[in-house]
Amino acid sequence: MKNIIGVLAVVSTLFFSCRASSAQEPKSKARENHLDASHAWGMYGGVYYAVPQKKFLRSNYDNVFPVTNADFPPVGLELGALYRFAPSIDLMMDVGARKYILRAEEGLENEGILRIFPASIVARHVWRFESGENPYIAFGGAVYWSRFSSTLIITGELDPTPLGEDEIVKNYFGVGALAEAGLLERLSERFHLDVGIRYDFTRLGSPTNGGLGNIGGAQIKLKTVYYF
Repeated sequence: MKNIIGVLAVVSTLFFSCRASSAQEPKSKARENHLDASHAWGMYGGVYYAVPQKKFLRSNYDNVFPVTNADFPPVGLELGALYRFAPSIDLMMDVGARKYILRAEEGLENEGILRIFPASIVARHVWRFESGENPYIAFGGAVYWSRFSSTLIITGELDPTPLGEDEIVKNYFGVGALAEAGLLERLSERFHLDVGIRYDFTRLGSPTNGGLGNIGGAQIKLKTVYYF
């Protein structure tokens, strides 16, 4: 809970500080024409804090940064591209990555790593206001690939001396649906700050058959968007 409150505080501070600075800038005609244009391409990247719906993920795994084993920041990464069909409609295609480390029993080392790689297609509708604030809602679907890996130490029945190692790797695949809502803030003619909350429902097989079940949940997202 402390981590979630901290992430929300940082996101709120960044969003409102950027909004205040951009509100002081005069709007140019070229800027308005660019933002209202359709058939434009863009790219985006950012981070998100994931709160899994299922208790087994929250209870048995620690969410860590995808490229390290550090406890902070416990977030995922997201990269993507978008195509603007109309001034208020974007089609977004992104890939992400987040990483969980299995909590070890007392006196033992970490025993396993779970990596999740979502790829989603999202249609987003944006409502424009004269103030420049751009709330949006979005719906889409996602394809998930997850990989669990663990290294087991082999010992004798009576002697704890390691005799060797055995690596276990298992892949999971699944599909899901998602919904998202948030705010867009214009930082410049081409850059936007995107702050949103996403909820997704995704099943990676059935737990009764060795799958992970629903690994979806809520995500607090912060990213920047660049329109060409």
